[in-house]
Amino acid sequence: MLAPVIPAPLARNPRLVVALGDSRIAALFFDPSRRNKGNRSPFHWANALLDQRFTLVDSFGLSGDRTDQMLARLDATIATGAGLLYFQGGVNNIGAVASGGYTYTHAVTGEVVTIDTVAAVTARDIRLIANKARASGMIVVIEHEVGAGGYTTQEKVTALADLRANIADFAENTPDIFVHDAMPIVMQPQYSANAVAYRSGYSYDPTHCSARGAYRWGKSLAKVLAGIVTTARPVLLTNAIETSAARRRQALINPLFANASGGTASAGASGTVPANWTVSRSGSATANVSTAARADASGNDLIIAASYSAAGEIVTVSQAFDAPATGQWNSRLAVGDTYEVVAQVEITDASALSALWLQVTTFAGSGAQTDSYDLYGVTTEAGLDEAATLTLRTRPFAIVTPTSSAYPYVVVYIKSAGTAAGNCTYRIKQIGMKRIGN
Repeated sequence: MLAPVIPAPLARNPRLVVALGDSRIAALFFDPSRRNKGNRSPFHWANALLDQRFTLVDSFGLSGDRTDQMLARLDATIATGAGLLYFQGGVNNIGAVASGGYTYTHAVTGEVVTIDTVAAVTARDIRLIANKARASGMIVVIEHEVGAGGYTTQEKVTALADLRANIADFAENTPDIFVHDAMPIVMQPQYSANAVAYRSGYSYDPTHCSARGAYRWGKSLAKVLAGIVTTARPVLLTNAIETSAARRRQALINPLFANASGGTASAGASGTVPANWTVSRSGSATANVSTAARADASGNDLIIAASYSAAGEIVTVSQAFDAPATGQWNSRLAVGDTYEVVAQVEITDASALSALWLQVTTFAGSGAQTDSYDLYGVTTEAGLDEAATLTLRTRPFAIVTPTSSAYPYVVVYIKSAGTAAGNCTYRIKQIGMKRIGN
């Protein structure tokens, strides 16, 4: 008699990502509510380059944490149900120890960790984190430790090299563990035999990436992530059936810029703006606006040739949902609906570009406005410096019951900021506000 077939437990979905780590993981979001995705995070750049192939469920990054301190958050990380753990840690372990009595006490075992033992102990913590995640059905992506500019002694760089060797050996012999190494991308290859440092312009302090460094790091990370999940999920609008006429499935009007004229060119903008859209500026920036038909006949590219006279000036493309009366949403919105905003932008000239981001602002009258961003950053910091096509996506947000004493509104934006006086050019291929669920 044949033995009964016992079905295997359902695998976790590797498109759903949870992050655990130190301040470099905390950089995934720059607000406590985790709504605003920053451009100093390599993961967000990687995901934008991969058409938003992954959904970030939550982040458990905490500035200053060592790997032994991260163990306290591991169970909560696994409990999110995500299928991929994105991990980074170790820089603070080595930073805490040195000869001359500089040690730390391990948060779990109570052992005293020294400069001579820190590499082995840190590697043991990382193996414990990764193996427990694997046992729960997760795939693990570990960011290889690259060190920090504060590592300026032989003993620290030796500990760093030992830790890197331990991590590499572990991943080579363990299934479902992937290591991404950004050191060749972002760190100076021959800075010093006794020190490490970021490449020029790739960090804003000795430890953390700038927007430009995060982009380069993320471009490399994307190659690893693409091998784990090989196809993109359908995030963008692909057909006219998804436009606003289709039962509120997509709320914006003219999201593919099919109607190429009739919009508003505010002060500083020239050219023809697609219907229902507004192009505006801050400071003395200017924007020459045009459109070009796409080969697939799905609509037009909205082309923005921006010129900035100083760092931090902004060019904005926006559409607003105006309220008809106090306490009433625009007729295209309904209380209880949940949306996410998506966009695709091809940057063709990044000469003076600091940051380019997607933003949605909501106000229901019950308090301060709520903003959600993707790839927002310091608007005077050097950012992406080459041509690239980015898919942007906000985190979901709900249409809540407004108060009767306010005019509720929603505004969707693509904004670009200049890093200095100069120019940049980009093609916005679409901006949609998609309703999630039924």
